Amino acid sequence: MKRLAIWMMAWAICLGVGPITEAQQSGGAEKASSRALPAQECKAIEQYIAKIDSARSIKEKAQREEKYAGAQAELKAALKGRDDAALLDQASEYAKATELVASTDPTESKLSEILDKRLKLRSALLDRCEDYTATR
Repeated sequence: MKRLAIWMMAWAICLGVGPITEAQQSGGAEKASSRALPAQECKAIEQYIAKIDSARSIKEKAQREEKYAGAQAELKAALKGRDDAALLDQASEYAKATELVASTDPTESKLSEILDKRLKLRSALLDRCEDYTATR
């Protein structure tokens, strides 16, 4: 699969599709920056992610879920005044994916898919804070 992706990229470059792709990507960057969050809210998201990540190491599920709920409540309070249900939904999904990683047997074949989903959710949360995270 990786070889196919590499071959397709090389083929696209040979055909001159590279400049088109760059133009599309820069348009996406403009879109992301237009919904960029203020530094204070980005700091709250960064702290939320750190709290969720640290809760993953707690052995008891009930205690982990308590930490997840506390982190979500703090994030919601930090984002008060911002009507952004999508952001809070992403944050909630990140906590759920983190719990799934914590509770999945390491030998489980679907663990890599779960980890990939979790990383994508984390990236989506931080995507709107690109200016903030780039300067840290």
